Amino acid sequence: MRRHKGSMRKFKEFIIEKLILICGIASIFFVALIFLFLLKEGLAVFNIVSPFQFLFGKSWYPISDPPQLGILPLILGSLLVTLGAAIISIPIGVGCAIYIAQPTPIGIEIMAAPSVTRSEPNIRGSMPNCGGSEIGYQLFSNKN
Repeated sequence: MRRHKGSMRKFKEFIIEKLILICGIASIFFVALIFLFLLKEGLAVFNIVSPFQFLFGKSWYPISDPPQLGILPLILGSLLVTLGAAIISIPIGVGCAIYIAQPTPIGIEIMAAPSVTRSEPNIRGSMPNCGGSEIGYQLFSNKN
């Protein structure tokens, strides 16, 4: 009976592995189809404007006659938003990483997480979020 359970488990794992593989291949296939569709539909724009005008044009009026299809303002706007997000998030992320890597002062430690001790600060840094860190700490710490 025990031997049967082991072979059944291996069979289930085999089936699950193949299902995951099929899902992964299907995902890649569908993304490739979407890419090809967008490429096919998007290349028609170069019958109207040159690639240089498209990339470096300063106005986007697709319904004007003739259409003006310059995407430079769109690209610059995306870059500015990305830069703004990085300016805000990088210092916060670095500050959080430094805080997590250092032992917490005892007063804050007592208020924030009573089960996290000063002797095990590194386990806190390996957990992805507050809820996960508490659950992970309880699961992986050597406390009895």
